[in-house]
Amino acid sequence: MMEIFRADLSFGEIIKQIRETRYDTYKEAAKEVNFSAEYWRQIETQGKIPSVEIISRIAKTFSLNEVEKKKLIFLAHKEKAPKEVKEFLKTDIAVGGPKPTKPKPAQTKIPLVAYVSAGEPFECEASEFDYIDLPLYLPPENVDRYYAVRVRGASMLPFLKDGATLIVKKESWGNIVNNDTVIFRDNDHNCWVKHVQFSDDLLIFKSFNPAYPDIVKQKTEVIQMERVECVIF
Repeated sequence: MMEIFRADLSFGEIIKQIRETRYDTYKEAAKEVNFSAEYWRQIETQGKIPSVEIISRIAKTFSLNEVEKKKLIFLAHKEKAPKEVKEFLKTDIAVGGPKPTKPKPAQTKIPLVAYVSAGEPFECEASEFDYIDLPLYLPPENVDRYYAVRVRGASMLPFLKDGATLIVKKESWGNIVNNDTVIFRDNDHNCWVKHVQFSDDLLIFKSFNPAYPDIVKQKTEVIQMERVECVIF
Protein backbone atom coordinates (compact mmCIF):
# COMPACT_ATOMS: atom_id res chain seq x y z
CA MET A 1 0.00 0.00 0.00
CA MET A 2 3.05 2.23 0.18
CA GLU A 3 2.50 3.64 -3.32
CA ILE A 4 -0.47 5.71 -2.06
CA PHE A 5 1.79 7.91 0.10
CA ARG A 6 2.68 10.25 -2.75
CA ALA A 7 3.70 13.88 -2.32
CA ASP A 8 1.12 15.01 -4.90
CA LEU A 9 -1.82 13.64 -2.86
CA SER A 10 -3.56 15.43 -0.01
CA PHE A 11 -4.33 13.65 3.25
CA GLY A 12 -7.98 13.29 2.18
CA GLU A 13 -7.01 11.81 -1.19
CA ILE A 14 -4.79 9.26 0.55
CA ILE A 15 -7.65 8.29 2.89
CA LYS A 16 -9.92 7.89 -0.17
CA GLN A 17 -7.44 5.55 -1.81
CA ILE A 18 -7.14 3.52 1.39
CA ARG A 19 -10.95 3.26 1.62
CA GLU A 20 -11.30 2.17 -1.99
CA THR A 21 -9.05 -0.83 -1.38
CA ARG A 22 -11.94 -2.37 0.57
CA TYR A 23 -15.13 -0.28 0.42
CA ASP A 24 -16.99 1.62 -2.31
CA THR A 25 -18.81 4.10 -0.06
CA TYR A 26 -18.16 6.38 2.94
CA LYS A 27 -20.98 4.63 4.81
CA GLU A 28 -19.45 1.18 4.58
CA ALA A 29 -16.02 2.36 5.70
CA ALA A 30 -17.33 4.62 8.47
CA LYS A 31 -19.50 1.85 9.90
CA GLU A 32 -16.49 -0.44 10.12
CA VAL A 33 -14.35 2.20 11.86
CA ASN A 34 -17.29 3.30 14.05
CA PHE A 35 -17.92 6.94 13.19
CA SER A 36 -20.36 8.72 10.88
CA ALA A 37 -20.33 8.61 7.09
CA GLU A 38 -20.53 12.44 7.10
CA TYR A 39 -17.34 12.64 9.18
CA TRP A 40 -15.58 10.33 6.71
CA ARG A 41 -16.84 12.45 3.80
CA GLN A 42 -15.38 15.57 5.44
CA ILE A 43 -12.01 13.85 5.81
CA GLU A 44 -11.90 12.92 2.13
CA THR A 45 -13.41 16.05 0.57
CA GLN A 46 -13.30 19.00 3.02
CA GLY A 47 -9.84 18.80 4.61
CA LYS A 48 -11.03 17.45 7.96
CA ILE A 49 -8.04 16.05 9.85
CA PRO A 50 -8.92 13.30 12.35
CA SER A 51 -7.24 12.69 15.69
CA VAL A 52 -4.43 10.19 16.17
CA GLU A 53 -6.94 7.86 17.85
CA ILE A 54 -9.17 7.82 14.76
CA ILE A 55 -6.20 7.45 12.41
CA SER A 56 -5.11 4.43 14.47
CA ARG A 57 -8.59 2.92 14.11
CA ILE A 58 -8.48 3.46 10.34
CA ALA A 59 -5.02 1.88 10.18
CA LYS A 60 -6.20 -1.16 12.13
CA THR A 61 -9.35 -1.59 10.03
CA PHE A 62 -7.42 -1.45 6.77
CA SER A 63 -4.53 -3.60 8.05
CA LEU A 64 -1.88 -0.90 7.68
CA ASN A 65 1.43 -1.87 9.20
CA GLU A 66 3.08 0.20 11.93
CA VAL A 67 5.28 2.14 9.50
CA GLU A 68 2.30 3.01 7.29
CA LYS A 69 0.29 4.12 10.33
CA LYS A 70 3.12 6.40 11.50
CA LYS A 71 3.40 7.85 8.00
CA LEU A 72 -0.35 8.60 8.00
CA ILE A 73 -0.10 10.30 11.41
CA PHE A 74 2.85 12.40 10.22
CA LEU A 75 0.95 13.51 7.11
CA ALA A 76 -2.04 14.50 9.26
CA HIS A 77 0.16 16.69 11.49
CA LYS A 78 1.89 18.13 8.45
CA GLU A 79 -1.42 19.16 6.86
CA LYS A 80 -2.86 20.86 9.94
CA ALA A 81 0.33 22.45 11.24
CA PRO A 82 0.26 26.24 11.74
CA LYS A 83 1.94 28.22 9.00
CA GLU A 84 4.90 29.07 11.23
CA VAL A 85 6.04 25.44 11.12
CA LYS A 86 5.03 24.51 7.55
CA GLU A 87 8.67 25.03 6.60
CA PHE A 88 9.76 22.62 9.30
CA LEU A 89 7.37 19.93 8.02
CA LYS A 90 7.68 20.77 4.33
CA THR A 91 10.11 18.02 3.38
CA ASP A 92 8.37 14.76 2.54
CA ILE A 93 9.86 12.01 4.66
CA ALA A 94 10.30 8.57 3.14
CA VAL A 95 8.73 5.78 5.17
CA GLY A 96 11.47 4.18 7.22
CA GLY A 97 13.81 7.11 6.51
CA PRO A 98 15.14 9.79 8.89
CA LYS A 99 12.62 11.55 11.10
CA PRO A 100 12.44 15.33 11.56
CA THR A 101 14.29 16.64 14.58
CA LYS A 102 12.58 18.85 17.13
CA PRO A 103 14.36 21.83 18.63
CA LYS A 104 15.73 20.92 22.03
CA PRO A 105 13.93 22.96 24.68
CA ALA A 106 15.90 25.01 27.14
CA GLN A 107 15.17 24.70 30.86
CA THR A 108 12.66 27.57 30.79
CA LYS A 109 10.94 26.82 27.49
CA ILE A 110 7.53 25.21 27.09
CA PRO A 111 5.98 23.51 24.04
CA LEU A 112 3.66 25.42 21.73
CA VAL A 113 1.39 22.51 20.83
CA ALA A 114 -1.54 23.73 18.71
CA TYR A 115 -4.11 26.36 17.86
CA VAL A 116 -7.48 26.62 19.63
CA SER A 117 -10.56 28.30 18.25
CA ALA A 118 -12.28 31.36 19.64
CA GLY A 119 -14.82 31.21 16.79
CA GLU A 120 -15.51 28.12 14.74
CA PRO A 121 -14.11 24.83 16.13
CA PHE A 122 -10.64 23.72 15.13
CA GLU A 123 -9.56 20.14 15.54
CA CYS A 124 -6.17 20.01 17.19
CA GLU A 125 -3.82 17.37 18.32
CA ALA A 126 -1.15 18.03 20.91
CA SER A 127 2.00 17.81 18.80
CA GLU A 128 5.03 19.87 19.71
CA PHE A 129 5.41 22.32 16.82
CA ASP A 130 7.69 24.80 18.56
CA TYR A 131 8.94 26.03 21.93
CA ILE A 132 8.49 29.43 23.55
CA ASP A 133 9.92 31.07 26.66
CA LEU A 134 8.06 30.51 29.91
CA PRO A 135 6.92 33.95 31.19
CA LEU A 136 9.23 35.23 33.90
CA TYR A 137 6.44 35.50 36.47
CA LEU A 138 5.79 31.73 36.34
CA PRO A 139 8.20 29.63 38.43
CA PRO A 140 10.82 27.91 36.22
CA GLU A 141 10.91 24.86 38.49
CA ASN A 142 7.35 24.11 37.31
CA VAL A 143 8.16 24.43 33.61
CA ASP A 144 6.96 20.90 32.87
CA ARG A 145 3.45 21.75 34.16
CA TYR A 146 2.70 24.24 31.37
CA TYR A 147 2.24 24.34 27.62
CA ALA A 148 1.16 27.04 25.16
CA VAL A 149 -1.52 27.33 22.46
CA ARG A 150 -2.42 30.14 20.06
CA VAL A 151 -5.86 31.63 19.48
CA ARG A 152 -7.71 31.63 16.17
CA GLY A 153 -10.93 33.57 15.66
CA ALA A 154 -12.75 36.61 17.00
CA SER A 155 -15.33 35.36 19.51
CA MET A 156 -13.26 36.46 22.54
CA LEU A 157 -12.60 40.01 21.30
CA PRO A 158 -11.67 42.39 22.80
CA PHE A 159 -10.23 40.19 25.58
CA LEU A 160 -8.33 37.76 23.36
CA LYS A 161 -7.15 38.81 19.94
CA ASP A 162 -6.53 36.46 17.06
CA GLY A 163 -2.94 35.20 17.42
CA ALA A 164 -2.67 35.70 21.20
CA THR A 165 -0.61 33.04 23.00
CA LEU A 166 -2.18 31.30 26.00
CA ILE A 167 -0.14 29.65 28.73
CA VAL A 168 -2.12 26.65 29.97
CA LYS A 169 -1.65 24.54 33.08
CA LYS A 170 -1.80 20.79 32.57
CA GLU A 171 -4.43 18.66 34.32
CA SER A 172 -5.97 21.67 36.05
CA TRP A 173 -9.71 20.86 35.65
CA GLY A 174 -10.09 20.38 39.43
CA ASN A 175 -8.85 23.93 40.10
CA ILE A 176 -11.12 25.70 37.59
CA VAL A 177 -13.80 28.04 38.99
CA ASN A 178 -16.63 30.12 37.48
CA ASN A 179 -15.52 32.63 34.83
CA ASP A 180 -12.04 31.18 34.42
CA THR A 181 -10.65 31.26 30.89
CA VAL A 182 -10.16 27.69 29.69
CA ILE A 183 -9.38 25.64 26.67
CA PHE A 184 -11.52 22.58 26.17
CA ARG A 185 -11.82 19.66 23.80
CA ASP A 186 -15.22 18.18 22.95
CA ASN A 187 -16.17 14.65 21.91
CA ASP A 188 -15.47 15.51 18.26
CA HIS A 189 -11.91 16.50 19.24
CA ASN A 190 -12.51 20.17 18.43
CA CYS A 191 -10.63 22.65 20.61
CA TRP A 192 -12.00 26.00 21.82
CA VAL A 193 -11.06 28.82 24.18
CA LYS A 194 -13.88 30.32 26.27
CA HIS A 195 -14.90 31.50 29.72
CA VAL A 196 -16.59 28.71 31.66
CA GLN A 197 -19.50 28.72 34.07
CA PHE A 198 -20.71 25.71 36.05
CA SER A 199 -24.39 24.81 36.41
CA ASP A 200 -24.98 21.41 38.03
CA ASP A 201 -23.91 18.86 35.39
CA LEU A 202 -23.66 21.49 32.66
CA LEU A 203 -20.68 23.49 31.50
CA ILE A 204 -21.55 26.82 29.87
CA PHE A 205 -18.81 28.21 27.67
CA LYS A 206 -19.18 31.93 27.00
CA SER A 207 -17.71 34.34 24.48
CA PHE A 208 -17.07 38.06 24.99
CA ASN A 209 -18.14 38.82 21.43
CA PRO A 210 -22.00 38.90 21.35
CA ALA A 211 -21.98 37.66 17.76
CA TYR A 212 -21.05 34.20 19.05
CA PRO A 213 -23.57 32.15 21.08
CA ASP A 214 -22.80 30.28 24.26
CA ILE A 215 -21.81 26.63 24.00
CA VAL A 216 -23.56 24.38 26.53
CA LYS A 217 -22.16 20.92 27.18
CA GLN A 218 -22.79 18.12 29.62
CA LYS A 219 -19.66 17.46 31.65
CA THR A 220 -19.51 14.04 30.02
CA GLU A 221 -19.30 15.69 26.58
CA VAL A 222 -16.03 17.44 27.44
CA ILE A 223 -13.00 15.17 27.38
CA GLN A 224 -10.42 17.79 28.41
CA MET A 225 -10.60 21.19 30.10
CA GLU A 226 -7.58 23.12 31.39
CA ARG A 227 -7.09 26.58 32.84
CA VAL A 228 -5.40 29.44 31.04
CA GLU A 229 -2.87 30.87 33.49
CA CYS A 230 -1.82 33.91 31.49
CA VAL A 231 -2.01 35.53 28.05
CA ILE A 232 0.81 36.89 25.86
CA PHE A 233 -0.47 39.40 23.32
